[in-house]
Amino acid sequence: MKLTTKWILWYTLAAVYALILGALFYFNMFKFVFDKKLQGEIAELVRPKTTFFVKNLTVKPFGAAVFDEAELLNEWVDEDERIVNIIYLNYRGMIRWHKRGKYIGTSYDVYENEVGFETDAISRAYTSRQPYVEMFGDKNYYDMAIPLKAKGDEVVGIINIQFSRVGAKALIKRAMLQFFVGSIAILALMGFGLFMMFYYKVISPINSMKDSIESISTKSFNFAFLEREDEIGGLARAVSKFLGKVKGELETFEDVSAKSHVAEKSWWKTVVNITTAKNEKAIVVDENNMVLYANFKALKGKSKIHLLDIFDSANSDIIQLVSMAMEKPGKVYDLDTEFQGKTLYVKVAKVDSGKDVSRILIILKSKKNKK
Repeated sequence: MKLTTKWILWYTLAAVYALILGALFYFNMFKFVFDKKLQGEIAELVRPKTTFFVKNLTVKPFGAAVFDEAELLNEWVDEDERIVNIIYLNYRGMIRWHKRGKYIGTSYDVYENEVGFETDAISRAYTSRQPYVEMFGDKNYYDMAIPLKAKGDEVVGIINIQFSRVGAKALIKRAMLQFFVGSIAILALMGFGLFMMFYYKVISPINSMKDSIESISTKSFNFAFLEREDEIGGLARAVSKFLGKVKGELETFEDVSAKSHVAEKSWWKTVVNITTAKNEKAIVVDENNMVLYANFKALKGKSKIHLLDIFDSANSDIIQLVSMAMEKPGKVYDLDTEFQGKTLYVKVAKVDSGKDVSRILIILKSKKNKK
């Protein structure tokens, strides 16, 4: 897998992780803010009218709500689409107002048994003497109970309002959508910027180094790469240092090989001089059929001579003889052939040095000198 692909996968995973964490944080924040805003708006309906309700409860603590109270409560239910129901109770738990008139005058306990309250917000508000809010209906509604307190912190009544969270949920959904769109756009732009920096600072130099390595000549081992002070520059210097060592080792090897070649050539010269007559021609070739030594000038002006440079297609029988000798070390093969207008007697044998080095010795004798 390429570094660019790995980087993209890494960044995508990191971005998704950050997006999930951000979504969890902002969802809870938006839920808190918008729900508190909704609760505050509903509570603010009652707060300015608290004195009004307390006064009427003090003057007429029992029975149904007075006309002004009923008119105000009806107005809240009819004009505020968020409000589902309002129950207005006195300090004894008798219902003073309900949008369904048949429940007016019903006690808390009777209403609880016949209809049932959605939550225990009323009892909690009465006990704590503080407003209490609780969620119900698959978290789509709030049940808010607001105690009405006279002087001395005495609870003289309670207004219970049930209202919908649909508007708040819509605001949360819209805010989360904006969060996702904005976050994805920011992460994409940031990712593009980081990727371009990663590409030009890391990938491009690596590709440049790759091209430089591929263009290295085995003759000079020159490594051309712009000097850098970062890790890639350090890698380039290490490669250059390594190539210098390889070049040195090769030069040493070539020097040793050249000296060995000279020594071997001298050895074969001695052997040929001892084993062949003065007018006989001898050729020694390696396993690649390159001429190591010849006691005559095989070709003028060439430093490296192949056996095929000496024997052409007219001497294919000699080449075939060499191939046969290659297969069976120590066996001598011979034949009569024509070479350079003369009839020659040719002997060929493979000589193994015992060190995985094989040489072919070819001796060419004039036919009249054949023994």
